[in-house]
Amino acid sequence: EHIEGGRDDKLLSLLASKLNFRYNYTDPPDRNQGSLINGTYTGALGLVTSRQADMFMGDLTLTHERYQAVEFTFFTLADSEAFLTHAPGTLNEALALIRPFHWKVWPPLILSAVVAGPVLYMIIKLQLKWRTVNVSKSNLDRLFSDCVWFILVILLKQNGKFPSYTSTGRMMALLLSLSATYVIVDLYSANLTSILARPHKEQPIRNLEQLVDVMKSKQYQTVVEKNSASQSMLENGTGVLVRDLWSLMKRQQTYLIDFNEDGMLMVQNRKDHVLLGGRETLFYDAKRFGSH
Repeated sequence: EHIEGGRDDKLLSLLASKLNFRYNYTDPPDRNQGSLINGTYTGALGLVTSRQADMFMGDLTLTHERYQAVEFTFFTLADSEAFLTHAPGTLNEALALIRPFHWKVWPPLILSAVVAGPVLYMIIKLQLKWRTVNVSKSNLDRLFSDCVWFILVILLKQNGKFPSYTSTGRMMALLLSLSATYVIVDLYSANLTSILARPHKEQPIRNLEQLVDVMKSKQYQTVVEKNSASQSMLENGTGVLVRDLWSLMKRQQTYLIDFNEDGMLMVQNRKDHVLLGGRETLFYDAKRFGSH
């Protein structure tokens, strides 16, 4: 069984119509590009060198050894490398209540809520002291609890009685109400409504640096087609990220696959698998297999 369609099939069909020739597809027994073993090529290159096939079309790495055995045509496409992952999943809705704010926002927000009550109490107490107003210890204790309760009330967007009637106290109450009610609480409510209306998804893997990171931290598995241009890029890459990626891949139990279709099925069925290959090839296969 062989697969028809895609960029190379369309190019060959166009050449046949323009140059007026007919063609038949054939697949090598091992269905790969081929490699040099004991002086003889296997795979598609083996069919061409033994003249069992007239031409091979596809992504093929150019090497000195292959130049000695076959003749390459002009480049039909300057492809770039890409990787394919499973579509990001929906985040757990159980944590939706804390998701409106980034995790770095919550500690200072909670600290502010805890500290605001005592700070308000100290401001009112100092104001009473400057005015030489004598207040009993029981009233001071009650003032402290009233200040803490007032902070909690405005954070919950409820009406509360401010524990001081001085002009400074009223100004303090106004600032706290504006910052807590109209900034923090309303912003939280708006973000929460947006999250509940359209559930957030996991962050996608956007570049090689993130791919290497998830392979280290989350044990992601990256695979590449055997004897492909992508494998050659990994083996001969000089960049630090490429070397790290290749080193991590070689630690896996399986990192070389016979053809991209196997990798597409892996990515389709497993969220922790990644397929590396040519951008155009992956784009075509993704359309054929469907987005998941």
